[in-house]
Amino acid sequence: MMERSMYVQAPDEVVPSGGDNKEKQVQPSRSPKSHKKFKLTKVEKLLYSFFLVTILLLTLFTIAAKNGFSASQQDLQDVNQNVEKIHNDNGNLKQEISELQSSSRLQSIAQKNGLSLSNNNIRNVRK
Repeated sequence: MMERSMYVQAPDEVVPSGGDNKEKQVQPSRSPKSHKKFKLTKVEKLLYSFFLVTILLLTLFTIAAKNGFSASQQDLQDVNQNVEKIHNDNGNLKQEISELQSSSRLQSIAQKNGLSLSNNNIRNVRK
């Protein structure tokens, strides 16, 4: 026959066994496992949640700031390139103005149109 035993957590307690046998058996006690569940209070849960949300928001803010900084850097480089191009264009235009204002060019245009140069009528004006 099959025996069924009842276990009780008391140390060295005498437990009757089932069946025809009226003997008493001594069973060693079972010790409960020492797994204690750590429960958080509502305030602690709220604080932990707030802390995690704060870290998440700071991370997102940092990423957004880096993206904004990168976009600003790109815009600054574009503006610097435009400024450099404009400076080059200004230098080229100043050189062209100097060529157009040269006295040899002005004399050739005057001769083509039948004008003559009279040194008595020339006045130099300085700024």
